[in-house]
Amino acid sequence: QNVIKLIKNKPESRRIRISGWNPVDLPNMALPPCHVVYQFYVNVDKKELSCLLYQRSSDYFLANNYNAIGAVVLTNMLAHICGLKTGEFTHFLGDTHVYSNHIEQCKTQMERSTMPFPKLVVNPSNREIKDISDFKYEDFKVVNYYPHSSIKADMAV
Repeated sequence: QNVIKLIKNKPESRRIRISGWNPVDLPNMALPPCHVVYQFYVNVDKKELSCLLYQRSSDYFLANNYNAIGAVVLTNMLAHICGLKTGEFTHFLGDTHVYSNHIEQCKTQMERSTMPFPKLVVNPSNREIKDISDFKYEDFKVVNYYPHSSIKADMAV
């Protein structure tokens, strides 16, 4: 809610951010969250909202796209609520790694051709959405998504 308030009322702020870490809870976690901070930037002239995500760690084969897409969807949701277009997404990764039991899957993925990027349409029904908690599954539509077949891999430990 603070991010939404800042985007709407102080779009020039350099403090429009969400922390994935609550330091007090870190000792109680199996692992600290990989996503450390989401920082948002409003281009007032273009009426665009951009997002920068810093991750401390990225299991590149299994989890990187999940984290990136989550940030992109969140940015689209915030932009929609705040009456902005979606701008750029920047992704910084700290410890990026591929586990040894994912090498063959990575080779398979690298041999594949690049597909055109799909488009995320937020609120295709044009119903009124004013609060972040008003979104429903039906409010998201992915168009022109032509994926390759899935590549299976075990979770690494």
